[in-house]
Amino acid sequence: MADDSAGAKLGDRVKVHFTTRTPEGEIFESSREVSEEHDGSPQEIVLGDGSINQVFLDTLIGMKAGEIREVKLAPEDAYGKYNPKLVFSIRKSFLSFKYDPQVGEMISIKLPNGNKALVKVLDIAGKKIKVDGNHPMAGKELTYELEMLEIEPAGE
Repeated sequence: MADDSAGAKLGDRVKVHFTTRTPEGEIFESSREVSEEHDGSPQEIVLGDGSINQVFLDTLIGMKAGEIREVKLAPEDAYGKYNPKLVFSIRKSFLSFKYDPQVGEMISIKLPNGNKALVKVLDIAGKKIKVDGNHPMAGKELTYELEMLEIEPAGE
């Protein structure tokens, strides 16, 4: 591993672990945990390649291996503001399930344009189901802990 005394720079390939916390301090997501999205390995990023949020990029620039920084993201920089227009009702017959979804459950629905959307069931009344298409973290300020593990300078 090369000398990283100047810290990470644009073009460097870095390995980073991250942990996302809700405003209540609960862990929402962590690269250390094994899940559908993560295998527990650190994230490998080339700084400046456009693959990460600008706030993260600004935070990672200058970090040294072993350093940990915390950054707060406003809703519009994370999963967006909560959009009340994404709360709507659908007929049960619109769903292709062989079971009745439960309140609080995340279900996949097919939109009129043919795309699929993951929505949360808010209420079930008769033949109608009220759903919310917002991301569960929409409208929330999130805190990210970023730990720089390795820096491979550009060109090496």
